[in-house]
Amino acid sequence: MLRCLLACPGTSYTLPHMMELRDGLSWAALEHALEMEAAGKAKDTAAIIPSGITYVHKQKWRSIVIVQFGHPLDISTHLEEFKTDKRAAVKRLTRDVAQELRKITINAPDWDTLHASEVAYTLITPEDAIVPENYVKMMQHIISLFTDHEDNPEVQRLKQSLLQYRGLLTSLRLSDGDISAFAQEHIGTASVSISLVARAIRLLVDLPLFLPGYLIHFPIFLMARAIDRWEPYEECKAQDKVMATIVVLPILYGLLFRYVWSLAGYSLTGFLVATVLILTFIVYHTSLMDDRNDLFHSVLASWRMFKAVTTRRGEDGQKVLAAAELRQEGRAALYRCHRQISPSWQLTLPPPICQ
Repeated sequence: MLRCLLACPGTSYTLPHMMELRDGLSWAALEHALEMEAAGKAKDTAAIIPSGITYVHKQKWRSIVIVQFGHPLDISTHLEEFKTDKRAAVKRLTRDVAQELRKITINAPDWDTLHASEVAYTLITPEDAIVPENYVKMMQHIISLFTDHEDNPEVQRLKQSLLQYRGLLTSLRLSDGDISAFAQEHIGTASVSISLVARAIRLLVDLPLFLPGYLIHFPIFLMARAIDRWEPYEECKAQDKVMATIVVLPILYGLLFRYVWSLAGYSLTGFLVATVLILTFIVYHTSLMDDRNDLFHSVLASWRMFKAVTTRRGEDGQKVLAAAELRQEGRAALYRCHRQISPSWQLTLPPPICQ
C-alpha cells in the first residue's frame, strides 16, 4: 500500500503548540482515494501516517531530534461522506489528523507553561540522561499537570518557582547540572578551583588534537555565534546556521584542498593525496568535535561558577545561592504535586533533598 507521511513539529517560534492544520492534505488524500476507487484499485489507496518531529534543542548543532509516528488513518472511512459533502468530510479528516498529531507532539497553551515544563523535566531527567522514547510523553504529562490544575495554589507556586529558576540559569549562563553540583556537594572555593584547573588542563592536553579543525572551521563558529546573538527565534537560529554552513563550508574545504594540492605541485598523485587527507580530516574532526566542544563549554561553566562562588557576596554569587535554593524548592514542590495530584504518574524523582 502506498502511504503518505505527514511531518509536523509540535511547537514553533510563534506558538508553543501545534499550529492549526490546513485542509490541503485532506483534499489531496480524499481526491486520490476517489480516483483509486474509480479505477478499481481501492485497496491501493494511500493512508495518512501522522509523523511528529520534536527538537530537544532546536538551535544546537547535532542535538537530539525525536521522530514519532501515529496510527495510520484509513481514508476509505471518509470516502462515502466525501461523495455527498466534500467540505464536511475534508474538515473531519483534518480534525482526525490533528488529533493524532497532538498525541505525538508537545503542545502547551502558553510559553510560560512550556518553559516551566522544560525545567521540570530537567529536574526529573538530567540533559545527559534524556530518553528520547519517553521525552514527548513525559513533557506532555508535565504540561497537563500545569494546565489541568492551574487553580491549585501548589501547582501555581511550582510553576513560578521553575520560571524564576530558569531566569537565573539564563542570567548566569549556567546549566541545571552546574547548580546541581553546587547544591549537592556544597561547593566551596577549593572545590571550584580544583574543578576549573582540572578541566582547563584536560582542555590544554587535548588542544593539539582539535585545534587544527577549530581553526579551519573558525569562520563558521564565528557566524554561529553572531546568529545566536542577533537572531531572536530558535528555528531561525537553526535555519541560519545550516544555511551559513552550506555556503561557507565548501569554500573553506575548497581552499584547504587547493593548498594541500599545491604543496604537491598540482600533480595527479597530489590530487589523490589531497582528497584522502581532506576526507580523513573531515571524519577526524567530526568524531572529536562533540566531546571537545562539551569540554570547552564545561571549562567556561567552571569559570563562571568559580567567579560566582569566590564572590558569594557579589551579584553572581547571590544568584547562584538563589538558584540552588529555587532548585531545591522546585524539586520538593514537584514531588508533592506528584504525590497529591498524579500518583499514577511514573515519576523518577527521589524524595526532596538538597541536590
